[in-house]
Amino acid sequence: MSPPNAPSRSASASSPKTRINQATDHGGSSSKDLPLQGRSVILVQPYFGFPEEQQGLTALLFDAYGASSLWITTAALLASYDARTTDSEARRAESARHARPRPEAVLIVDIGHSGCNVVPVIGEDIAWHAVKRLDVSGRLLTNLLKETLSFRQYDLMDETLIVEKVKEMCSFVASSVGRADHRVAPALILPPSLWSFAFCTELCRSAKPGANPLAQEYVLPDGSDNSTGHIRSGPGRIRGPPKRRRVESAGASDAHDDDDGLIADLTRQSVVSGCSSGDQDGEEEDEDGDTDFDPDGMAPPRESKRKRAKISNPLRASDGDEEEQVLTLSSERFQIPELIFNPSLIGLNQAPLPELIQLTIEACPADMQAMLWSNVCIIGGGAHITGMQRRLEHELRALAPHHVPLQVSAGDSCSAVRGGAVIANEWGTSSHHGKELRSLMKSRLVHRGEYEAAKSNRTPASASTGGSAQLCANRWHDWNAS
Repeated sequence: MSPPNAPSRSASASSPKTRINQATDHGGSSSKDLPLQGRSVILVQPYFGFPEEQQGLTALLFDAYGASSLWITTAALLASYDARTTDSEARRAESARHARPRPEAVLIVDIGHSGCNVVPVIGEDIAWHAVKRLDVSGRLLTNLLKETLSFRQYDLMDETLIVEKVKEMCSFVASSVGRADHRVAPALILPPSLWSFAFCTELCRSAKPGANPLAQEYVLPDGSDNSTGHIRSGPGRIRGPPKRRRVESAGASDAHDDDDGLIADLTRQSVVSGCSSGDQDGEEEDEDGDTDFDPDGMAPPRESKRKRAKISNPLRASDGDEEEQVLTLSSERFQIPELIFNPSLIGLNQAPLPELIQLTIEACPADMQAMLWSNVCIIGGGAHITGMQRRLEHELRALAPHHVPLQVSAGDSCSAVRGGAVIANEWGTSSHHGKELRSLMKSRLVHRGEYEAAKSNRTPASASTGGSAQLCANRWHDWNAS
């Protein structure tokens, strides 16, 4: 017999519409039953969200959940409180109770699931007039990788979560664009973290089968021991069970860069002799019948002789002793993320991310531009891509004024959460930073009494927006605040 307060099995499997109805049913309950009664809530919404969406969330949290006070903001503003000038490990080691005040101006580069947003945070506000957006998103990269793998190997069009995992574990960003150069073998003396996009392209095109140091074999999940998939061979391969993964950084004996072992496997010594022949092997087919990578664009190779298999459910365990289902990745690893720095590869007529950053900074006040160049912080899921910080810093150095110090730090998809934790832990302290945060929260939090008073005082002329909606937009310094 289950405990009285245990959720039923049917409730956990209810539809989104049912869950919304269950949430709104709290509005008729007594105040002691409301889940957020007496609590202050900080909620993150998308950039340039619809006002109607904000109004609906506000009404839901106040009326249905009983929140005492509310602040709806963006991930960039919260992440700015997690931005530091120290490295990532030192930042994680810092206690939130002793967190240092952030710089006066921070440029947040949010490489997220729905797009790349460049957001300048000056003081306690976002300079909305300077915010720029690139439509190359994590979802777009995943969909493109699905199409590429489905055409060349397995049909993964319905396996978004699997391809997301492949993208997270296998992708990397080349250090620069580079130039076409057939002299591959001499360039291998550079660490993989300094290999350019052009060099990686030539390497994949001219390397003989089994000699490509960028090639990986990714084992698809089978639903039993291998529940998430893993890299079986190539750079970044793992040893041991999935719960205790250890990256084998072959070829990364030099501590120059920890990413070297995740980008290339230099133990394949035959790569030097295999690549020095230049173009002569470039048009030959591999042993399995697949043609080599076409360096001129994103188009897939000619039709393979291999019979493609349809994966109806890759998460299902294999019957008997069937072989593992393995993806072979090479050029896809760096070609897909390159769209962030070259959207024209897929015909997208938008400026690449480094140029958007430059345009954003130039649209800000002149006395803040140098500080923005010196405090660039990458957040979002795209910040996890190997080599992203290095490539962005390389591209921005050519665009920034030569006399301005450039610094690019890397956060992650939890930067906004940590920034909110800094605010929550600090604003009750007696430190100078705590006093600043108390002043911030006092000016941003909308209390339940204020909300209800503004809602009841709404005039017929303002019925379309309502006094409460305008109160929230002005208090939260939203993009549509008048």
